[in-house]
Amino acid sequence: MCVEILSPDDTAVEVRAKVREYPAFGVAYVWIVDRDTGTGEIHMPVGIELVEDGGFRAGEIELHLGGL
Repeated sequence: MCVEILSPDDTAVEVRAKVREYPAFGVAYVWIVDRDTGTGEIHMPVGIELVEDGGFRAGEIELHLGGL
C-alpha cells in the first residue's frame, strides 16, 4: 500500500506518473490524499471500502481524513 500525500508543489502530471509506477513495485493499493481539502482518491482499488467519516479501509488498514 502507498499513501501519497499531496504537497503544494505536486503537479497532476507528476502524481499520475507515480500512480502508474507503483504496481511495478508490487503495490496493490494507492491512495492520494489532499490535506488542504481533506479528500482523497483511490487508485487500483482491490477490496477498498469507504467508511462513514469519509475515510478508507483496505483490509486491516484504515485511514480517516477528518483529522487532517
